[in-house]
Amino acid sequence: MGRTRSGVHNAVMPPIAVLLLLFLFVVPAPSARAAWRWPVHGSVARSFATTPEPFAAGQHRGVDLRARPGSVVRAACSGRVRFAGRLGRLRGVVSVRCGRLVATYVELGGVRARRGGVVAAGAPVGVVGSAAQVHFGARDVSTGRYVDPLTLLRDRRSPPSLGPAAAPPPSRAPHPRPPARPAGEGEMSKLRIIARLQIHPGKLEEFKARAATVLSVVQDRCPGTLEYEWFLRSNQTECVVLETFASAEALLAHAEVIAEPARQLFAVSDLADMWLCGEPSAAVLERAAAFAPTLYAFLQGRH
Repeated sequence: MGRTRSGVHNAVMPPIAVLLLLFLFVVPAPSARAAWRWPVHGSVARSFATTPEPFAAGQHRGVDLRARPGSVVRAACSGRVRFAGRLGRLRGVVSVRCGRLVATYVELGGVRARRGGVVAAGAPVGVVGSAAQVHFGARDVSTGRYVDPLTLLRDRRSPPSLGPAAAPPPSRAPHPRPPARPAGEGEMSKLRIIARLQIHPGKLEEFKARAATVLSVVQDRCPGTLEYEWFLRSNQTECVVLETFASAEALLAHAEVIAEPARQLFAVSDLADMWLCGEPSAAVLERAAAFAPTLYAFLQGRH
């Protein structure tokens, strides 16, 4: 080992060190986007569709992928399972947090994941149901916005060809529509949420200030939120929020508007329980899947 004029040693680098450096600097680190893969092998039955008005009619916040009933649905990305199971009318729903994105698989015939577990990209999360398709969605939790999941895939042209293409879903006679509700029961389009928040120790004043911000935003920008009331427990460790929405669309609009102030609120509190009452749409159930609410259907009453 010699010394240069600048006092820095010249050394002969061992071959193994050279190979290691080449690996570190030449091989690119995989990105979060590159890790996404097709969850099933089949064509797109219905594409992602949104408009500048996020709650206008005709929105489709995901893609429907054709697949054979009973075939495996695999995780598109690696992450932690936030919800796995039945959600209202939806027999099988799995929601996986992958970094800042949440991948959701809906209309599953069976679930092969457990809430709280960690899944790798390509791991089984469920099986395709009798509808012969899977609804595949992606949402950015930092903004609350839905993302076209096909833009996140390694190969956006078509799913990997590991076998014959799945047959299109069989045609079925439409189900008869339920009878219309008697006059005066139109209010059952309303949805109600009861949420119980646990306040972090020593954060009561911050919680109150951030809750006031959320309430102010709702009052200014959420005309479809009919009631929004906060109740503090006597020992000041918990808060219950009562919310009433004119419709499923109003609830979704509310969730979009409060996404950022709610994120600030959850920095000083935790959601302990959530109860969702009414007849939520599939879009509401998908959005609520990450919170695993307890669902209650309307029985009877007068308003």
